Amino acid sequence: MDLSKLPKLSESPPPPPPPPPANRVEEEPLDYAAHSRHPPGRGDLGIDIVIALIVGLIFLMQGASLGGWLIARLRGQAYSTGVVWNNGTAVELFDLQGGTAWLYLGEWVLGACLLLEALLLIGVLLIPRLGRRAIMLAMFLGGIGAAANVLAIFMQMRAGFTQPIMSLVCVLIGVMMVYAHGRHLVGRPVNYPTTV
Repeated sequence: MDLSKLPKLSESPPPPPPPPPANRVEEEPLDYAAHSRHPPGRGDLGIDIVIALIVGLIFLMQGASLGGWLIARLRGQAYSTGVVWNNGTAVELFDLQGGTAWLYLGEWVLGACLLLEALLLIGVLLIPRLGRRAIMLAMFLGGIGAAANVLAIFMQMRAGFTQPIMSLVCVLIGVMMVYAHGRHLVGRPVNYPTTV
C-alpha cells in the first residue's frame, strides 16, 4: 500500500459550521425526585412485608432445632439431637460443641420476629389506624432479633467458637429491618396510611 497517495491531514476540508440556534429557551433540568409519587428512600410497606416473610421463614427453618427442642421441653419429653455420648446417652442441644444451640436460638428468634413484623405490617395495610404504633412495634421486634443474635455471638465465643459469621449476618439483618421500618415513620409516600 502506497501511503503517498493518501491525502495529508493538513489538506483535509474543514468541518462544516454548527447549525444556528433555533430560538430555544434553555430549560432547567427536571427534579424527578420532587415530582415522584415515591421520593427516594421512602418505599412501600409491600416490599418490607415480602422480605420479612421470606427471610423470616428461612431463619425459622435454619433454627428449627431450637423450635423442636422447645416443643419437646413443653411436652416434658427429651429432645434428640442425633448425637450420643460414648456411654450411649443422648447429647442435649445446649451441650453441643461450639455454642450450636445459641446459633439456633439466634436464628429462630430472628425468624419468629421477622414473621411477626410481616404480620404487623400487613395489619398496617389492612387497618390504617394501626399506623405508627404497629411500625414501632415491628422495629422493636427487629431489635429483639438483633439482640438475640448479639447474645448468641457472645455465648458462641464463650464456648470457644471464634467466628460466629452466621450470627453476625443475623444481627445485620435485624438492624437493617429496624432501619427499613423506621423510614416509614420519617418520610411517608403519598399512598401511605396517615391515621395514627
